[in-house]
Amino acid sequence: MSRIEDLKALLDGTPLAIERIMAIWPGLTVVDKATLMTLLMSSEGAINYSTHRDRFIDEALADDNAYIRYLAARNVYRPREGATLKEVERYSRVQNDSSMLVRSAETEYGSWKQLNFQPESFWEKPHAWRL
Repeated sequence: MSRIEDLKALLDGTPLAIERIMAIWPGLTVVDKATLMTLLMSSEGAINYSTHRDRFIDEALADDNAYIRYLAARNVYRPREGATLKEVERYSRVQNDSSMLVRSAETEYGSWKQLNFQPESFWEKPHAWRL
């Protein structure tokens, strides 16, 4: 059985799945955590309830590894009007992360839209952001 198949065995779509993942999370390697993040955050992910999804994202945002926090941050969105305090805190946590990689997750997929198609704005951004 491959590592991915081993990890997929945890993802049966039940509320117990998130409990299993949280139990093994501290002992997983960075590669295993990244694989789980990718599997869980995909459209066919095993997390069916938003409260479980948020709990998983919060756990990943607390990880020591910046890449794991970045993968979680890609699933944290700017709070809309009427957002809960938890959503605002989660977004603030990403924006104040010590890693530029994590802080840049929000702009990664919408960066050109955020620049309003003004290429000169691109050069005003920090080098790491432009990468």
